[in-house]
Amino acid sequence: MDCMICGIVSKKKNFPMPIIYEGENWIVNQAYPSKIRGWLVISVKKHRKAFHEITIKESLELSKILLMLSRALKETTKCKKEYILSTNEGIEHLHFHIVPRERKFKKEWIGLKIYNAIRIEEKDSISKKELIQFSKMIKEKIIF
Repeated sequence: MDCMICGIVSKKKNFPMPIIYEGENWIVNQAYPSKIRGWLVISVKKHRKAFHEITIKESLELSKILLMLSRALKETTKCKKEYILSTNEGIEHLHFHIVPRERKFKKEWIGLKIYNAIRIEEKDSISKKELIQFSKMIKEKIIF
């Protein structure tokens, strides 16, 4: 199996963003490349393709993680609200995106058009250095 997320979980794949949170069943990292600071990806550790495949234990941990991250994003970005998305089409490994919806947001990013902010070339991304610094800052704000 050549799954990018399985590679990140097993540490066999070198991903440029650090792990912000690692629990028993889930990991969290900043999306890269990205035009949005705080675009976080929450991935289940076991290879699952759909939400209905997760266990009750995994769903309970996910619920806590979503709440914890949304509060940390609110504190660090002062966002209006958070988008929580999951399609699992590009990468068939269950993962969720939690994205701070800033008060002053580009019109072309509203709603599901938000994916335009990560479907980009690396050269168009916020720098790795800035996203890594943000990852460290958000990690400090996480209260479980």
